[in-house]
Amino acid sequence: MDYQLKLKSYYCFIMKNVFFGILFLLLCASVSFAQPKHLTLSGIISMTTGETFPYKLIFTETDGQIKGYSITYKAPDDTKTLISGTVDRRQHTFTFKETEIIYSHGVETKAYICLINAAMQYNASGRGNILTGHINTNETDKTSCTAGTILFTDGDEIQNLFAYHEKFDTVIST
Repeated sequence: MDYQLKLKSYYCFIMKNVFFGILFLLLCASVSFAQPKHLTLSGIISMTTGETFPYKLIFTETDGQIKGYSITYKAPDDTKTLISGTVDRRQHTFTFKETEIIYSHGVETKAYICLINAAMQYNASGRGNILTGHINTNETDKTSCTAGTILFTDGDEIQNLFAYHEKFDTVIST
């Protein structure tokens, strides 16, 4: 009888440790799936004043939400701003807005330097993948500034943005 009690106690001990071990592994796996993806987009903004500027976005994306910064530059000068936005892989859209100017080093423009609000559409064509759309610009007090367009043409960067990164993140068509 004493032997059966020890065996039962040992069995309960093993089962409890196996249960907690599996639970720990599941928690670790779920945390790893929510890791942010670090992305970059390099392109051009064209203002209605006729000016064009090289433009770069450097950001992280988690569950469709992006946060990072933009750099507008015309060597050797640049302006850096904070950005936030969304990527919708199903609709092939990417939207973001600049929320705050971090710094501006000597950028001269005919238009006043304002914060960009962009809505873009991903287009795949025979000439390659592009991400393009219109931009509206506003001062921090919401006063409207110069409008324009934005264009990203680096196919690898665009493909990386719209690719499904998680093995369980798959579109099912109905």
